[in-house]
Amino acid sequence: MTKEFKIQVPQSIVRSNDISDKDFVLLTKLIQLYQSQSGINKNLTFTIVSYKKLMNFINMGDRRTFAACLKSLFSWK
Repeated sequence: MTKEFKIQVPQSIVRSNDISDKDFVLLTKLIQLYQSQSGINKNLTFTIVSYKKLMNFINMGDRRTFAACLKSLFSWK
């Protein structure tokens, strides 16, 4: 049985027209990866062990699209 993972995303992000659907899914998966770190002190700099699995999960077939979504999230305020 899989454990459910729930996060709260601010309404300003959910309703924003500046963020695409793929960016949003990538953001939530990155939040999930951050929250799944063990220990009390969680590091904001972490390694994505298998970005191919992450790309497959969010239905991205191209590494350039993945990189564009990361850049978009990085520049989004």
